[in-house]
Amino acid sequence: MGDSNINTADDVVLAEKQLDETIANMSSEEIYVLFAVNLLAEKGYTNLNNPEGDKMIAELVPRIETFVTQELYFALPDKQATELDGLMNLEAASPEEVQKLYADAGVDMNEVVSKALDKFRDLYLGDDKQESED
Repeated sequence: MGDSNINTADDVVLAEKQLDETIANMSSEEIYVLFAVNLLAEKGYTNLNNPEGDKMIAELVPRIETFVTQELYFALPDKQATELDGLMNLEAASPEEVQKLYADAGVDMNEVVSKALDKFRDLYLGDDKQESED
């Protein structure tokens, strides 16, 4: 199997745990940048270490963030969505308050974000998938 450090199922579990811990320590912005880089790579852009690549990432990240934010908002029941609107309009919502609002509504933010990123990926790469099927 070569020089790989992942040789057993236990190694895979450990590697996944380390990746989860790394991601858990990343900011939303860092996660969106990483996601954007991966999306662009899937789309065929392999050399992003240049001003053009930086520009592509900088343009894609806000689109990802907006999409995820909308999906999170639409996951809330109407009452909590109205409450969130009030908090955001007052600019008084701390991240903890927002998380509590979602938890009280029974919405798993991590699950919503994960599904939103999958949906964004499908939409973003959809043109390529259709072209390759034609």
